[in-house]
Amino acid sequence: CNLNGMANRAIYFPFLLALISGMCALVYEIIWMRAFIPVFGLSVYSTTTVLVAFMAGLGIGSAVAPRLIQCWKGSLWGLYALLEIGIGVTAAAVPYLTPTITDTYVAVSQFDESGVLVTLTRFGLSVLFMIAPTICMGLTLPVLIHAVRGIAAEDPTSGRRIGLLYGLNTVGGAVGCMLVGFYLMETFGVKSSALVAASLNFLVAASAMVMRFTFADRLADDTGSDERGESLAKASGTEPLLSKGTILGLYCLIGITSFGYELCWFRILVFYLQSATYSFSLMLALYLAGIGLGSVYYSVFLEKKLQTSEVAQTAKVLGIIQVILGLIGISALHIYRDLSPIWYIMVNSLGAESWGMILFQKSVVAGLIILPPTFLMGLSFPLVGRLYKEHSVADSGTLGHLYAANTLGAIVGSLLTGFVFFNTIGVQATLTVMSCISFLVGVRFAWLSIKESRQTRLLVAFLGVLLLGIEVATPSRMLLTHFEKFIGEILFYRESASDIAYVAQVGEHRTLGFNDGRGTSSTMPIDNYANRILAYTGMMANPDAKDILVISMGTGNTSSAFTKFPIRSLDIVDISSGPFEAAKYFFTNDNVIEDPRVTTIVEDGRNYLLKTPKKYDVIEIDLPSIHTDGIVNLYTKEFYDVVESKLNDGGVFVQWIDALQAQREPSYMLLNTLRDRFPNMTVWATEWSWWGIAHKQSSPPKFNYEEIQKLFSDPKVATDMAVVETSLEDMLSKLVSSGAQMEATLKRAPVITDDKSIVDFLVPKLESPYAIGGGVAYMHSPLRHMFLRRWEEHGSDELKNLDMFTFYDDENATKIAESLREVTPSFPEERIAAVIETVKARYAE
Repeated sequence: CNLNGMANRAIYFPFLLALISGMCALVYEIIWMRAFIPVFGLSVYSTTTVLVAFMAGLGIGSAVAPRLIQCWKGSLWGLYALLEIGIGVTAAAVPYLTPTITDTYVAVSQFDESGVLVTLTRFGLSVLFMIAPTICMGLTLPVLIHAVRGIAAEDPTSGRRIGLLYGLNTVGGAVGCMLVGFYLMETFGVKSSALVAASLNFLVAASAMVMRFTFADRLADDTGSDERGESLAKASGTEPLLSKGTILGLYCLIGITSFGYELCWFRILVFYLQSATYSFSLMLALYLAGIGLGSVYYSVFLEKKLQTSEVAQTAKVLGIIQVILGLIGISALHIYRDLSPIWYIMVNSLGAESWGMILFQKSVVAGLIILPPTFLMGLSFPLVGRLYKEHSVADSGTLGHLYAANTLGAIVGSLLTGFVFFNTIGVQATLTVMSCISFLVGVRFAWLSIKESRQTRLLVAFLGVLLLGIEVATPSRMLLTHFEKFIGEILFYRESASDIAYVAQVGEHRTLGFNDGRGTSSTMPIDNYANRILAYTGMMANPDAKDILVISMGTGNTSSAFTKFPIRSLDIVDISSGPFEAAKYFFTNDNVIEDPRVTTIVEDGRNYLLKTPKKYDVIEIDLPSIHTDGIVNLYTKEFYDVVESKLNDGGVFVQWIDALQAQREPSYMLLNTLRDRFPNMTVWATEWSWWGIAHKQSSPPKFNYEEIQKLFSDPKVATDMAVVETSLEDMLSKLVSSGAQMEATLKRAPVITDDKSIVDFLVPKLESPYAIGGGVAYMHSPLRHMFLRRWEEHGSDELKNLDMFTFYDDENATKIAESLREVTPSFPEERIAAVIETVKARYAE
């Protein structure tokens, strides 16, 4: 067939390659964010590090792309294939290299008391491992665009194809977010998902090689096509409308605002979307979809209209878009305020009985905030590119320089927002700053039109007054009042890079809550009891314990109970400073952080254990619900390996599990993972939660009755127990399984690992009023009124299903007695009988 006809048909094929390539890039990005959470401890640090490396690599690749293309002597399709192969090999290797980072910074921590070198080591090695694949990613789109220009060099729509390729590449990224977040990682795990993405890179490379051999002769003649990039300004004999530096500087500011908006939206929307496992993928997919759709819209519709217009018209359109973006940016808070009624209407009309319907409703709610402004962001890139072409830069050069400027802005924006603005001025003020920057950038782009056109002056003035009016009409602490509307009076409120922490007065009691709506604990008797009994049973398992570590401060109830015993030291570790600052609001903790034996540490629990040389007699961990961001990494086999290495011989590890949210099978997985590392384990339960007590010893645990009785007869301990109305019999009645009985129950459950965590993907999908869509946190979120009817109708059945080891009838009461005799052989039979009677009485009631 004839070459021109073939070229006309094949010109559409690169769009598919751009789509798949963009999809793979975002698959890697989310995989890396997940893989680096164990390294950094908190996903905000993991996310920021990945974003910095990702954007830096894209920027470097885009910046060097013009020179590489100019120097390349062969087919650009061959170069594109090599880049895709390079991405597949280097990007898939990153999750396999993360243990090296951990080993290195742990070694550095032994002689770095300040922690500065540890931080630099973690960040530096992480960026080093990601920079090679991201540079290749930054090169791919400019090379692909230039290769496409070579297929049909005389096509007058070549400029339009740039925006379309960029748009489809971005839409592909949105598809990749959904694919990896909702299927690949859950099904294959982190490392295997990276290999799946690599195989797609290799497929794209093979397709590019087909193009290379098909169009080899034509491309060889087209390598000098840069000279065809004549500028509009030169054609008209006029000076450029805006200088090159001005355009790049303004586009850098656009990059700052785009990532600033993104982080703010993610911070506020988690209050509604709940499950961190799926929410980030959903929000990022919507973000990229909006940008991609904006670019596609420009290419298909807007570019035709601007093709015959003056450059000033392009600047005017771009300026108005940025001004409107600033207006929408601050309006997001007002839209956010009205999301609950919108969701309420959807629930009433569509129902909320399945995970699919909940996911659809989450998409609508998040889309109302994210899609309109990101659509405008997507329009901005090709418009800026059109202005920049005044400087006679070919398409690949235009893309490279603009990408580099925008990338620099993205890096600065993510660092400023996540680590400076959130800590100092808060989310609301950050949105205000970003809106003002967008407005001023828009004014600068449209400045010539503003000076020459009265109509444009009036429009910009009107939008500016409207922006100012919205700013004035926005309550100074809108997020705080939002929490108060749904939760109660807010006594304490603290925004930081890690979270938003608050203390709510709910009736007579106070609750510690966070920005995803979850309440971790409270002064309510049921919470105080559940927290303190973890400490009591931990000390029961190791009566001689002197050095204690509590991971997760909460309201401080558990830590307070530990201080009633004759211990030597109590270290409390929490990833957020908020709970420590809020501790004074909870009378139930007896001002525990003022105890001279107590040391408070703001650090991720896993990273603290990795770095500390200290060993403990009891390590207790009372974590938020499993859906919470990054929490699953403190339930994995690898984490328990770290815990075991920091326990003294004979030490015990107490792990709490929210069985009400997780339900039967996921809870089995959590406990079996603990049992896999600590075979000598016992399982304890209240009506709605479980906890495992794992013993670091070679033989099955044996509780010494005399030692326990002596320990708990201490006046301080006895007085503390009386406050929550518990006794030795009551505590022992919580033992539900041990030994062979426990092993038979748990052994078929999968073991959770860092690579394949399973439960955090499974729990949000459970068709349970306590788990659906995100977990028991809905009880403390704006959605509680939507699901209250289901809780009332099905709550009692759910509680019955939670008696997972025993149902507390006569047959199972016998099994409890057997477990008690197994782990407490020195206990008198009459005391065991009393325990059984306590169990029966409680559950009969």
